[in-house]
Amino acid sequence: QQLSRNTRWGVQPSSGPALLPNLQLTMNSAISVDTIKPDCEAMNSNLSVENNWHEPSEKTKSTRETINNGITVNLVQKARDLKRFLLIIHSLGVSIAPPSAESLRRYFDFWLPLINSSDESMELIPPPDIAWLWHCHRLAPNHYIKYCKSNCSRVLEANPPFVLQAKTDSHSVACCSAPVNTWKRKYPEESFFLDLTTPHKNASTHQVGDFDLACSAERQATFLWQVSGERFNDEDFLQEAVQRYVNFIKIKSIAEAHNAVLVPTYQIDLMWHTHMLSNLSLYMKDCEKIAGGCLDHDDSLTDRSEGGILDVSFQATKDLWKETYNENYVVVGGMYRGEPPAAFQAPSWDPDNVLFASAVALTANTQGASMRILGKVQTIG
Repeated sequence: QQLSRNTRWGVQPSSGPALLPNLQLTMNSAISVDTIKPDCEAMNSNLSVENNWHEPSEKTKSTRETINNGITVNLVQKARDLKRFLLIIHSLGVSIAPPSAESLRRYFDFWLPLINSSDESMELIPPPDIAWLWHCHRLAPNHYIKYCKSNCSRVLEANPPFVLQAKTDSHSVACCSAPVNTWKRKYPEESFFLDLTTPHKNASTHQVGDFDLACSAERQATFLWQVSGERFNDEDFLQEAVQRYVNFIKIKSIAEAHNAVLVPTYQIDLMWHTHMLSNLSLYMKDCEKIAGGCLDHDDSLTDRSEGGILDVSFQATKDLWKETYNENYVVVGGMYRGEPPAAFQAPSWDPDNVLFASAVALTANTQGASMRILGKVQTIG
């Protein structure tokens, strides 16, 4: 069955070689994530899509277009892409272990300068270890923007977001060859892919100004667990999350007036992460339009003990929300789930026993052609 590049999949058309049909994929295939509709049909006998996505209610269908929430990003679709990205990063073991000193060196000394020296329109897709660090760095927008202004010619955006390239023993993958070739030309002595099977010295800290990227990456490692509850697969729940996230932004000025720290629910936090990571420039413009200023994201508050800063701030956020919107802030299925179980620490952990891949890109030697397959890859064998 021939696959087609259709704009409904959310994938930009390319001028590369034609797609090859009937590719057999196994867990040894290299994978990357791209934007795609979640309810697509299976591409062939070896690709299947298990619809983890719940159909929206008629109420949601009839009202979603009328809600003017001021967000210029399709947060529901992008949130699905973010979750798939996190699941693949986890399955590769990248987010499970603390970042290595080598990965941090590759990110700061090679990747960011490479992006900075390249055209903004070029799709430069990172390898897993760099993709993860870039993800975590951009989740601290004020720190990231400050770093870019000091060390780069512009604020560096991921184009496209939620995408990575991976390499296994059997295959290497490239959605486009540009990043690998550009890397090789610029850094001929440096490998584009880091061998993830070889132990590397962990970095206990990596301070950039007053921001520690290594510690942030360790904190972000469990976010996937928190947003993997059943309700995060529900369309109505995600649409509600967008509106509640907008309301969260709107009370920014009120919280600032009271010197209060806003603490999001995980339902809101998923949309907050998605908004920042999709495009920081759009995020800043949207926040300015909605609340008159950028809402910074600080994940350094982790002490959940009673009476601690996080607990006190969460109680204050609940009270402010109730006073402003006359509704409860706590939402069933969208709150802190507790620390992840031991099984989560294994790369094989998967809430649905399927390895998500919004797009699978495989560089094939056959006839020198490259392939991009759209769908969700069923675990085989």
